[in-house]
Amino acid sequence: MPAELKVATAVAAVLVMVRIATYALVQSFGGRAAPERAAPAGEILQRVAGEDTCHRAPGYPYAIDEAHWIMQERIDCTIERCAAKRMAYTTLVEAGRIVPASERHVR
Repeated sequence: MPAELKVATAVAAVLVMVRIATYALVQSFGGRAAPERAAPAGEILQRVAGEDTCHRAPGYPYAIDEAHWIMQERIDCTIERCAAKRMAYTTLVEAGRIVPASERHVR
C-alpha cells in the first residue's frame, strides 16, 4: 500500500472518530432545549415592530432630572412599549416624584 494511501486512510479514520465523538457529546447534553411555549408568528412580528419604533433603556439608572427629561421627551411613547420611558417612570416612582394612579386612591 503506497504511503499516500495510508495517510489518507488514517486522516479519514480520525475524521470519522471526531464526528462520532461530537455526535455523542451533543446527544449526551441533550442538544437544544425546546421552548416551553412557541409564540405565534404574528405575536413575534408585533413585538419586533414595537421594538423598532421605541427607545431602548440605557445600561445605567437614570438620575431624577434625566428621568423627568425622558418622560417629557418621550411624551408620545407608552411605558408598555418604550423601555426608556418605562425606566424613567420607574425611577420617578421610586423617588416619590410620581404616584401611580392605582395607588392614589389607596392613600
